[in-house]
Amino acid sequence: MLKKGDLLNIGYYDYGQYFTGSLEGVRFRLGRDPLEKVNFTPKDKRGEAKLKLTVWPEPFNFDHTEDDKKKDRYFDYTSVGLDEAVEFLNNMAQTLKSDKEKAWEI
Repeated sequence: MLKKGDLLNIGYYDYGQYFTGSLEGVRFRLGRDPLEKVNFTPKDKRGEAKLKLTVWPEPFNFDHTEDDKKKDRYFDYTSVGLDEAVEFLNNMAQTLKSDKEKAWEI
């Protein structure tokens, strides 16, 4: 089970990097969308962004998984959106334990 803070703070994603991990059968990748390095750009010039969470079933990494098996979810680009992503991943892992087919119907 993921906790708040496990996905790093929102400022990490300003550097144009993805955070990847896995949780009980779910692989995931989280990043800023659009993915660009904005840490030196003034906040009023950055444009609108979302947090993009991509999930897919184990065992392969992102590049070796077929695109049709990957599912995207978007969250607000805020610490609250980050908390919602943690909650979503935890719920998905719980669902996967009881019903593998239902977990991927996002």
